[in-house]
Amino acid sequence: MLLTTLDHADPAAALIPGLADAFAWLRTVADNPPPEGRVEIDGERLFAIAEHKVPAPQERHQVVWETHRRYADVQFVCRGAEAHGWLDAQHAPAIKTPYDAAKDAAFYEPPADALTPTWFDLTAGHLVIYRPEDVHAPGQLPLSGPPEATVKLVVKLRLD
Repeated sequence: MLLTTLDHADPAAALIPGLADAFAWLRTVADNPPPEGRVEIDGERLFAIAEHKVPAPQERHQVVWETHRRYADVQFVCRGAEAHGWLDAQHAPAIKTPYDAAKDAAFYEPPADALTPTWFDLTAGHLVIYRPEDVHAPGQLPLSGPPEATVKLVVKLRLD
């Protein structure tokens, strides 16, 4: 997991081939994000999902923890804020739903009390990069401040 701002993201481009393309696209739409839904960038190699929502409160057992295998997630907040939870896959909780290749996702039970996830707010202008070893729970109520209308772009970058 890597947390940074779009303005300071360029050094991270060396981490994953194609990440520079994701950053370049985000810079073209950051101030005028697309409407909700899937956005084609470069076929199945690189695409985005635009989300416009207000994070809603969830009980601990409702929080969705996930990982992906084929795609890295670059989650960028254009407006608003939302909290994210993170755990290294070596400390992942029990699998709730096994990996589904069609969805490129596996889902996990909420972490037990012995596993303390890292929680942080992702605010406007910030992005986080999740790779397959990152168990994450995006889209939660902000840790600081009230919920507000949030526009987030999830860029999916194919890893293989």
